[in-house]
Amino acid sequence: MRLELAKVLVNQPDVLVLDEPTNHLDLPSLMFLENYLINFKGTLLFVSHDQDLLDRLAKKVLYLRDGKISEYTGNFSSFLEQHALEKEQAAAQHENINKKIEHNQKFVDRFGAKASKATQAQSKQKAVDRLKSMQSTIEVEGKQAAPHINIPILRQSVKNVLTLEGMTVGYTTPLIKKINLMVQRGQKIAIIGANGIGKSTILKSLIGEISLLDGSVNHGENVQLGYYAQSQLDQLTLSASAFDNVLESNGLLTEGDIRRILGSLLFKDQDVRKPVSVMSGGEKSRVGLACMIAKNANTLLMDEPTNHLDLISQENLADSLVKYAGTLIFVSHDRRFINRIATHVLGVKSNGQHLFVKGNLDAFFEDAERLNFDLMQ
Repeated sequence: MRLELAKVLVNQPDVLVLDEPTNHLDLPSLMFLENYLINFKGTLLFVSHDQDLLDRLAKKVLYLRDGKISEYTGNFSSFLEQHALEKEQAAAQHENINKKIEHNQKFVDRFGAKASKATQAQSKQKAVDRLKSMQSTIEVEGKQAAPHINIPILRQSVKNVLTLEGMTVGYTTPLIKKINLMVQRGQKIAIIGANGIGKSTILKSLIGEISLLDGSVNHGENVQLGYYAQSQLDQLTLSASAFDNVLESNGLLTEGDIRRILGSLLFKDQDVRKPVSVMSGGEKSRVGLACMIAKNANTLLMDEPTNHLDLISQENLADSLVKYAGTLIFVSHDRRFINRIATHVLGVKSNGQHLFVKGNLDAFFEDAERLNFDLMQ
């Protein structure tokens, strides 16, 4: 992705068309791209699910729905406000006309057969017809289906969830060295840094999928881990259905339990029996979430959880993780998502150095600047 972007940007085009330019970019690359596009003098047309990018770059928003495009002036937040107001006004206008139709129709139904009221009834019927014609021109946008994500825990862990002592991760050579950290119950820790420097390796080391090169990780009492992989191809049985994947995650669940979990993630009726192999990226992500939810874990490890999720699903996931009563360690490049959720941030660099800061992403960058910790290096 970075190479393809570099090829496009180096030509200094007058018109730039970008489709999801931040997909698969790490945070330093994303920030570089954003700064470049802010200063770009040409015309920019882009598709994105990155709400921070949309707010910082967009001066107009083109909204596509049911084969029609509507234009709004302003950034994405401005669009949301304008669109919400339009929907509210359209619904109110539709309801007002509906009341007038009902009022006139009652008169027609009651007096239409009476000769003495025939003229009035005909007039009322014409009014009903006019109102129905007017009403048909008002577009009332139905509420978009959205997942209702709830992540329960079976029982709480002890206060000290994970103790990392000199934890060094990597494969043949160290990627990140000597992490000393006490993860406490209720903390929500975001791991940030460039691609390929070991963020996912940290999570895989914590669940025991990859052996440590040095140091130790000790789990507190009653700690139950739930894991959400960056790619669901690594986690799901593709030949099996969504239902069977969730059942594999927790064999104690009843059919009703599984259908409730999948239903909350928009899998209805026979959708739950559809093989994962034929699903879209977004559907696979929601099956992965369902499998994680099914574990009732009190400690979640999530790797790029917003990948392949639409904006509404991202918002719902963020809401659920803010409310989540357990402990969370997650890798993400989504600034809005991190700022919403994180109570702490662990920044890691290509030279193996790391910085742990209490607070969200904004707090991390304040401390990093003060301590001369450059995430871009």
